[in-house]
Amino acid sequence: MATGDETRTCRDCGAVFTFTVRDQVFFASKGYDPPTRCPGCRQARKGGSSSHQKAPKVCFKCDGTGQIPCTMPTCVGGHIACPRCDGFGQIEFVYTRGMTIKAAFKDCPRCTRQGYPPGRLPCDRCRMAGYLTCLKCNGTGVIH
Repeated sequence: MATGDETRTCRDCGAVFTFTVRDQVFFASKGYDPPTRCPGCRQARKGGSSSHQKAPKVCFKCDGTGQIPCTMPTCVGGHIACPRCDGFGQIEFVYTRGMTIKAAFKDCPRCTRQGYPPGRLPCDRCRMAGYLTCLKCNGTGVIH
């Protein structure tokens, strides 16, 4: 049985509301669980109009920044290792001079001629940003 008014916190907007003894008796008589939302959020959830405005929640996935680190396993700061030179920036080539076969290194034509750091190419997923737009909040950092 109800012993006194309870102070509760709304799970949607975080507002503090009072769950009165009268409300406790009503909820118990109907077999309802105690409310987890304030009256304004309950009214808004039912589709009724309310002057109550929910406070926006900070997105838990991106911590409110709107961006998450790139999920490509090989991405480091928006770049991936060049597959042609394995991230070294130079490739080995073999040439002959007379009867002698010599090996030497030259700049990798795939990564160094395009103006990227040696041995690095832009990540296909994040386009050299290192971050992706959070899909949970669409880059806003807030969940409505």
